[in-house]
This record gives sequence, structure tokens and C-alpha cells, in this order.
Amino acid sequence: MSQRIIEWHDSVDSTMRRAAELAAAGCPSGSIVAARRQSAGRGRHGNTWESPEGGLYCTIVLRPKVEPRDLPVVTLALGVALADAVQMFAGLPVDLRWPNDLMAGDRKLAGILTEWHNGAVLAGIGLNVAQTAFPPGLATPAT
Repeated sequence: MSQRIIEWHDSVDSTMRRAAELAAAGCPSGSIVAARRQSAGRGRHGNTWESPEGGLYCTIVLRPKVEPRDLPVVTLALGVALADAVQMFAGLPVDLRWPNDLMAGDRKLAGILTEWHNGAVLAGIGLNVAQTAFPPGLATPAT
């Protein structure tokens, strides 16, 4: 069995785009592309995901035995895992707002994006870690 790939970028256009390339090349489940910032981050429905330095942006290539129609369940499982990790490591109470937002009170702390790509699930996470400013006009205020 080949070893998973872990890529860390100071800056990348999109961790989802790069992970899709790795998935198409047959990388093993658990391979990760992460970055300190993205120049062309994506959210749901092709929306822009602001990805300045101060966040953690990553996409994990998963190869679960699920069908594309099961993607919402994968998104929910990823959200529960992310909420547990933030609560455990940061001691911050958070909750999930369906379908893909992790909230701290009424402010968005993280977003989750899952996509089906060549038999793999691309599980993207954008986590606001140390941002101090956000672009005006975000529908849900970030924190």
C-alpha cells in the first residue's frame, strides 16, 4: 500500500484543486493538501472562500465506501469531527449550522466543503484561526 501524501503550502490557489489532482493520480486515502492562505479558495456553489493568512485551509482525500448520493452524510460527519476537535483543543463551545458551517455563537468559525471526484471524496475545511479582519459584506459574520 502506498503512503499517504501530505503537502504543506505557504500559499496555493486552492487546496481543493490540488487535492483533486492528487485524487485523479490515485493518491491514497488520507492524503492532505494544506495551506496558510489560498488565492482562489472556493465555498459551496462555487462561491469565493476568503482565505487570507491567519486561517488553516486543507483538503483531505478520502476513499470511503460510499456513493455520491451519500455526500451529505460525509459532510455532517466531517462537521461533527471538526466541532469535537475545536472543542477539545481550543476549549471553545461550537455548534454546526447545516449544511456546512461551524459556528461560535452567531459567528462563523469554519466552513466545510465536500466534493465527489473520480471515486474519492475531497473534504475541504477552512478554519479561521488568527484572522483579525474580514472582508465587508460576509453574509454570516466571521470570527
